[in-house]
Amino acid sequence: MPSDTNRRLNIFERRGWCPVRYAHHPKPIKDALRKLGLRPQIKQCFANSQRFFMGATWLDLEYYEGYITTIIPMPHGWLLWEEQLIDLTLDYGPDEIEYHGSTVYTRDEVRKNMVRTMQWCVMDDRVLHSHHPRSDEIEAMRAEGSR
Repeated sequence: MPSDTNRRLNIFERRGWCPVRYAHHPKPIKDALRKLGLRPQIKQCFANSQRFFMGATWLDLEYYEGYITTIIPMPHGWLLWEEQLIDLTLDYGPDEIEYHGSTVYTRDEVRKNMVRTMQWCVMDDRVLHSHHPRSDEIEAMRAEGSR
């Protein structure tokens, strides 16, 4: 009989160190996550979204990068499916987080970035290295209705 420690390590090995809950997503998204054997991890927004985007080719997904605003603005990656925002990393409702300044990428662009960098990472380094939006810039993005 495996020890409790071995049992927990086996769970971490299967699910990842810090899995994110995904029960709140639409059934086709949950089914695709299961089919692909993906378990989104915290603090891995770009990898979570890109891996799912590239794997679930039968779903009409769009991959976005930009900023989210919770308490502070931060770079983030997310998906859009049938006009629904799909955030595989954060399990807040769409009304609790604001999504701004997004750029949409194709599967070919994500594939080329993966081949070039050999990792699932931010597509445009300017998202990470430029300044985070100031409050007046966020207000302008809100006025534009960016999402």
